[in-house]
Amino acid sequence: MNKVGFSLFVQVFNGTSNELKQVINQFNPDIGIIHIEQIRKYKFKVTVQNTEQGRMLMSFNDFLWNGSKMVITFEREPPREQQYKFILEQIKYRYCNIKTRSLDLSFFINKLKEFEYRPTQSFDILLKDALNYYYQDIPDLLSLNLSNNNINITTFFDEIVHGFKELTVLDLSNNKITNYVCFGCLKGIPLRNLCLLGNPLPEVDSLFLIHTFPLLEIFNNKLFERHNFNCTIKNNMNTLQYNTIHPLNLNKFENIYNFFDNYFKFQDNNIESLAQLYSIYSYFDITLGKGVQLVGINSRNIINMNAIDTKRFIQNGTNQIINRLKTLGKTNHRISDMCFDIIEQGLFYIINIMGQCEIRQNTLQFCRTFIISTENHQLIILNDHLHLYNNSNKFIVIKTFSKFLKHIVHSFPGIKEKQALIILEKNNWDMKLTESEICNLLHIQPLTMKQLNPMNNLEGIEENDIEHLNEENISKLVELGFLREKAIRALILSDGNLELAAEKLTQEQDPFMLEESSDAWTQQDEENIQRLIALVPNRDVCISAYLQNHKDCERAADSLFQ
Repeated sequence: MNKVGFSLFVQVFNGTSNELKQVINQFNPDIGIIHIEQIRKYKFKVTVQNTEQGRMLMSFNDFLWNGSKMVITFEREPPREQQYKFILEQIKYRYCNIKTRSLDLSFFINKLKEFEYRPTQSFDILLKDALNYYYQDIPDLLSLNLSNNNINITTFFDEIVHGFKELTVLDLSNNKITNYVCFGCLKGIPLRNLCLLGNPLPEVDSLFLIHTFPLLEIFNNKLFERHNFNCTIKNNMNTLQYNTIHPLNLNKFENIYNFFDNYFKFQDNNIESLAQLYSIYSYFDITLGKGVQLVGINSRNIINMNAIDTKRFIQNGTNQIINRLKTLGKTNHRISDMCFDIIEQGLFYIINIMGQCEIRQNTLQFCRTFIISTENHQLIILNDHLHLYNNSNKFIVIKTFSKFLKHIVHSFPGIKEKQALIILEKNNWDMKLTESEICNLLHIQPLTMKQLNPMNNLEGIEENDIEHLNEENISKLVELGFLREKAIRALILSDGNLELAAEKLTQEQDPFMLEESSDAWTQQDEENIQRLIALVPNRDVCISAYLQNHKDCERAADSLFQ
């Protein structure tokens, strides 16, 4: 019978099971804890719902709580396909510009090596699996770079056509594509910019390009000349810059964010408080999209709107608006499930919010447009239009931005969504810059791939070496408190002999194991450790020095300074 959930070990946690659960829920409520079992002092087994949540919990590595830095390890490595999916996720956050919805997969094998992934499949399979993953995760992608990958077959074009239906830029330069016939299957995507430089291709017939890519404007980094053929209409290709403000002003962006953070908290919990945000001159109306039905809510006909509709369905003044909002019933909004597009016009803000919410326990998507006055340095809503849609993929961009925001929140327990959003906006949603700034802010080192991905902790060990090991022996060593990757190394070095491996590991004497093995650990010992941590902020090092000096605090302090 398959075991339900995915288990990890939390070691060096100086607290109870309930306290551990509270810490995890407080700093990352998206982790679904199934069960927490205390194995021994300072060591717990935590079972979560899936490997993705396991990755989130791994971000608690080095998290300082009650004077101890937590150590998180997987009970066993996730399946190979989960390993690869995790690497693809890390590549996405490093090489996807979410503002322009562009993804750089050039030199793809080098990127896998950068994240210390050891592929066992062929490149063609790796690339097809990657495109499958990305078109499900970023379906609104606009630009894709596949240059410098030695591509000589184009079977993966099917993934591009079926997945990236909004793709406008495709770079296939410096590959080994030899003919144009294969590009016929790309006819269904709205390409405007195609680069094939550096491929062993013959000269292309412009008629073929015009027929295959009717919207093409740039070919091989040059303006595409159509001669006597009708020119493509020059549409505005600039993508909407969601979660930002035009013109850019971080202080104003934060003020608007705080305004709507309060607004949706009021709507969800104390709707009467919204009265202070409207005036007698404010207007509000609701439109229900196709398939959305809410008892007691009628919406105006936006196709055949007339004076009767306007008078009947548009509320004017604070009292009418509050009463109308009350008819929606119980609502629930989460700010990370929204995208803001803010334009400043003199004393007014024009704000479009697309998001996901719950109304009467039904999950719906919404688009809300506000016109807000800033006269007298007070934000007052003049016009408020709410359009509700069923929970489809109407606004894909919501999920795209939300994933990037939640990645930061999940990676750094203690960073709130608002703080993460402000730092992301400050760094133009560059994940690398954002993570670096947060590490400096928290005075921590960024988590390495070795901490996040257990396979990478086995550098120098071949997979077939691991396959020959007895899984029961690995589990026994893990149950004794040793990290799984150290247990595997010890067994390999001991030719699979459990007793020899245990002896080798015991001789290494990890600090947290030394602490656990000491039956006479008292409150005075803990106070001494806290004194040492004040000198050297590393609990493991302090415990090791303390025990090696036979629990003499002053001698331990001297050895630490030396």
